[in-house]
Amino acid sequence: MSPYDKESLSKFADENPGKVEIREFDDECFSAQAPADFILISPTYESSIQWRVYLKLPIEETEFWICASEHAGQNFYSRFARMWKEGCPLKA
Repeated sequence: MSPYDKESLSKFADENPGKVEIREFDDECFSAQAPADFILISPTYESSIQWRVYLKLPIEETEFWICASEHAGQNFYSRFARMWKEGCPLKA
């Protein structure tokens, strides 16, 4: 992640206390589990907002993000819940 992206995300989290949580993982650990960078927006159970997941396509010339389905967001959450909570890689 570029220093600019990190600063932007930190600022966004600071402006939304209690609503945004950002965690960083070792590149090698994360890359073994994820095919690309992603942003997961998961609503609270009380919310009517749908899950959203944005994937960064691994294109070298430019940055290109796509929005995946709500189902994909739920699957990403399930897959990375352990890594998020414990900070360790998932077992194959």
